Amino acid sequence: MNSFTVRLRLRSGLGTPLKAQTLWGHLCWGIRYCQGNEALEDWLSRYDQGTPPLILSDPFPAGFRPRPCLPGVVSSDVPTREDADRRKSVNRIRWLSTSSFDSLRKDMSPEHLMTILSNKVTQQPAAMVESSMTHAGINRLTGGTEQPDGGALFTSSATFCYTASPREQAGGFDVLVRSPESTETIHQWFRDGLQAGYGRDAATGMGQIEVTEVHADQLPPIPEANAVMLLSSAVPRRGDPHRGYFSIGVHSGRVGGDFAVGLLPDGSSNRQKYPVRTLVTGTVLMTENAALPWVGQVLSGIHSWDGLRHYGLGLTIPVRIPATLCESSF
Repeated sequence: MNSFTVRLRLRSGLGTPLKAQTLWGHLCWGIRYCQGNEALEDWLSRYDQGTPPLILSDPFPAGFRPRPCLPGVVSSDVPTREDADRRKSVNRIRWLSTSSFDSLRKDMSPEHLMTILSNKVTQQPAAMVESSMTHAGINRLTGGTEQPDGGALFTSSATFCYTASPREQAGGFDVLVRSPESTETIHQWFRDGLQAGYGRDAATGMGQIEVTEVHADQLPPIPEANAVMLLSSAVPRRGDPHRGYFSIGVHSGRVGGDFAVGLLPDGSSNRQKYPVRTLVTGTVLMTENAALPWVGQVLSGIHSWDGLRHYGLGLTIPVRIPATLCESSF
């Protein structure tokens, strides 16, 4: 498989967080709309055959990578109040610059991570600010907002990318991709999938995302790598690595595209998919095969109609963890 980086830029607020599984769903609908249902079925069948056409990471702020899931540094000293405050500040840091992350990949130990996070000049991406917007409910009988019992006000949240200076360009995100296809094909998949917006309230202007660049990329090699780190959440399959350091998440998705407004092929109008337990982004798994390109599977059986799928593949990158972590009991 070849490695690529897809650069995205936000042109509006987001009603849905940027996640690989949601992005993958949009790409599926883009293929169906632009190439037909048969092309989508052929595309999905490649996942069932073990030759996936596309492996995605979560979208990350451009120039940054997620913090790995590692145990904390154990100290025998009683922490002072200043130490406790410093630890709280460090624990809130979510992102590492690509240069710091590449350095950490060579020695992914809790001590090395703490050294990087404790650096006072540790960079962080532009802040993502959540804002609440108030709406007036529509009276479907009159077409206005007046209701028999008064106005029906409700709020919805949206996330915006914020920079301290208006001259700074915010909203840049990178998606790491593995695929046997060409740069042009990947660009087309992303362009077709995102042309109608991303996530909730795309029809009213939210989730407008521009695909600005797709280029081939290659991660620096890691000598004697003995683990992999997930850059997107994964639903493990039998035979995947199972020893490591991780957190468990739950994803409860909703249907999109035509199914978001109309009936599904089985006549159902249920928009909610079944909850799925996942290994979260940042999970570190020990394996002798550090060249493993992904962990997980594309799931079926997540809805009453069995034609729906959940993207549970986690794109992996090789890392090296110290022997002390490998020898820990689980």
